[in-house]
Amino acid sequence: MKYYFSMRVLYFGSMEVKPGDFLHVLVSGRVYVVRVTEVTEYSQIVGEDPDGNPVMIKVSKITAIRKITEDEFRRRSRNATGT
Repeated sequence: MKYYFSMRVLYFGSMEVKPGDFLHVLVSGRVYVVRVTEVTEYSQIVGEDPDGNPVMIKVSKITAIRKITEDEFRRRSRNATGT
């Protein structure tokens, strides 16, 4: 049996989420800033936060989502450390 791995993409209206994107996500009252590393076959977003901690988000739990730039993503880690 052969398996073919393709880059999975999620669509939220006209917004496309794929590995390599940077996101600002509101899930059940908590805010996550994530660099997407994978979109699973179960429509889950897997990635890491600015500090390198792993994050997994179920699409069904997302309240709000927006794409951010890499600079905004990096700025989050500097603000958290106080520099």
